[in-house]
Amino acid sequence: SQLQLQRAYQRILKLAHTVADLTASENIAPQHLAKALQYRPRMEMGQRLSQLGKTCGEQLSDYQGSV
Repeated sequence: SQLQLQRAYQRILKLAHTVADLTASENIAPQHLAKALQYRPRMEMGQRLSQLGKTCGEQLSDYQGSV
C-alpha cells in the first residue's frame, strides 16, 4: 500500500542521513543513499522503488528539496 511505501522510503532516508552523518557530510549524497539501500532486502526494495516509479536519484532530489 502507499502508506507502507512511504514508511519504507522514510526509513531509507533516515538511514542514508545516518550514513552521511558518519562521514561528516551535511547533505545526503548518492553514495549515502546507495549504502542505505544495501541494508534493505533487495527484493522488497526493488518492488517498492518500481512501485514509486522513481529512480533513487529522483528520490534523493525530492528529499533534498524538502529539507
